[in-house]
Amino acid sequence: MKLNFLNVMNKKSGPDEIAEQIVALEVKKGECERIRDDAKKACKEMRGKIMCGERVNAEAVKQADRVYDEALLDLETAEENLEELKKHLYVSLEARHEEESKKVTVDRQKWAAEKDKLQREIDKAKGRLVGLMMGVYRYESEVVRLLGDTSVFSIQSGHPNFAEFTAEKDRALSELRRPTPSDLEDGAHQKEFWLANFKLEEEYEKVLKTYRDQSGVTVPEAETASV
Repeated sequence: MKLNFLNVMNKKSGPDEIAEQIVALEVKKGECERIRDDAKKACKEMRGKIMCGERVNAEAVKQADRVYDEALLDLETAEENLEELKKHLYVSLEARHEEESKKVTVDRQKWAAEKDKLQREIDKAKGRLVGLMMGVYRYESEVVRLLGDTSVFSIQSGHPNFAEFTAEKDRALSELRRPTPSDLEDGAHQKEFWLANFKLEEEYEKVLKTYRDQSGVTVPEAETASV
């Protein structure tokens, strides 16, 4: 993963983008720690030799010190930006919750409008069906009585008109505008469930786990202890 945390923090980024940078920076932090440890070891070895009176190239000592100092600065930069990114992730998750709360209201309004449109078509189809059936049974009261029996709408494969019934049913389904009211309602239900069960800490851990798993990164010890 490419490090791009400064740009991510300087714009309105989503939780996934921020979590990806947190994990990338965790990887970088681990690299900085290894470089620091190796540089520190090299510096101590040189100082040990100097203390024992051995001759050590002065430029090599300076270079070892420089590498160690740079590693410390890099590590400090990684740690500070990690903390900032984590704060941004919490803020972004709360913003997503607020945004989804607004969206679900709009979704419900859209669902109601689409449902009303389709219900009008259903009522028109009912009127046509009653009219057609009156051609057979004459009286509307008789037709209504027959339609009250739900088995009227269940034509089995052995029925002589089964193919026509199935074709019309499939045609009606294929001609429905997508998403259908039932699709919209399902989507609204899912959002409402997520909103009702939203727990900031759980969402925080979940989005980080996704990118840590993708990168094969283990949870830092400090975080494991606090969970």
